[in-house]
Amino acid sequence: MTAFGDMTPAERLEHVPAIEDLCRLAKRRMPHFAWEYLDSGTGFETAVQRNRDCLDQVLFKPRGLQGTIRPELSTSLFGRTYDLPFGMAPVGMTGLMWPGAELMLARSAKRTNIPYCLSTVACETPEAVGSVAGENGWFQLYTFADWAINEDLLKRAADSGFSALVITVDLPAPSMRERQRRA
Repeated sequence: MTAFGDMTPAERLEHVPAIEDLCRLAKRRMPHFAWEYLDSGTGFETAVQRNRDCLDQVLFKPRGLQGTIRPELSTSLFGRTYDLPFGMAPVGMTGLMWPGAELMLARSAKRTNIPYCLSTVACETPEAVGSVAGENGWFQLYTFADWAINEDLLKRAADSGFSALVITVDLPAPSMRERQRRA
């Protein structure tokens, strides 16, 4: 059997045709506590369900008999042009989910010319990821009560070449992830 990493993109799509298939594989390969962190939300996980419900409402309406088209998928954000209209969002502690994950994701983002946003609570340093991501690197900041910590993180991100700052303000206090606590 060929290792997933050795497969061509077409072979990977045959092996993992849907996100649910990828989730099943990830759950088998990742440490249990890391999977519970990645797959869960806070409290009763109502925000996770609302997000899923919103995504389920998105419909693609193919138009037949219109001739062959070649869609233009590039987009410009913050003075840069990216090849696709999406990027990799910040996920905390991805290095616990897979060794070296932040560096792998940053390399993939650079290779495919999409943004990669490094989490404040990443396992890798901004310096390590910035050297790999280049201008495709964005830095996410959860603000700390001690402003000196924020200033240090911002300086390190800027010095490491991150081209955008994403300030996350969704948590006024540390989150309570019930599934993760039980894992």
